[in-house]
Amino acid sequence: LLPTRRVDEIALELDRGEALKRQLGIERPLDTLRRQRMRAQLLAWQGQGDAARALLDGLEDSTRTDHPLEWARLACVRAMSWRLQGEAQAGLAAADDAIERCTKTDAPALDRAQAHTERGLLLLESGATADATASLEQATHLYQQAQVQPSVLNADALLGLGRLHLLAGRRGPARDLFSQVEALWARSRPGSNWHRQAQQWVDQAGNL
Repeated sequence: LLPTRRVDEIALELDRGEALKRQLGIERPLDTLRRQRMRAQLLAWQGQGDAARALLDGLEDSTRTDHPLEWARLACVRAMSWRLQGEAQAGLAAADDAIERCTKTDAPALDRAQAHTERGLLLLESGATADATASLEQATHLYQQAQVQPSVLNADALLGLGRLHLLAGRRGPARDLFSQVEALWARSRPGSNWHRQAQQWVDQAGNL
């Protein structure tokens, strides 16, 4: 469910999983870390970036040595939380950190793709279009390496690439990407903020 950003449903499943593991006595430290990281994502999507980062701060020491992949993923969630708050410079520092951590931990292609996506979107917000293009194209390559087809997993990267096309005056390719993203969210989260955002970009590309 996590890529769909269905916050209430995800929170409910996290609570259920936690209760079952406690009941069965099979809770592991890594399970707790993963749930807390996911809860931070939910907070960021709800616009509670400060609360999300406070939760992530409490997980840093317990992940760096014992659970390095989670350590890398924390930085990516931190970058996203800053981006959703419109704090591009703080977000860029976190995104660069996420990419560095992914490299150090030899993270899977999907995690590296998500880190490059965050960096590309933050560069786009900063007006650094050339660097944003390079980062989002690198993310696209990594999604392909991870065999991710167009889906809500890479919808943010697709939207970012569409925006870059639009800035360059390439309305057709921009509209195609925006329409693709709109259709993805129409299936996964119709009426959500992400669906409405994609619809607005489709409209903007068509009205220019």
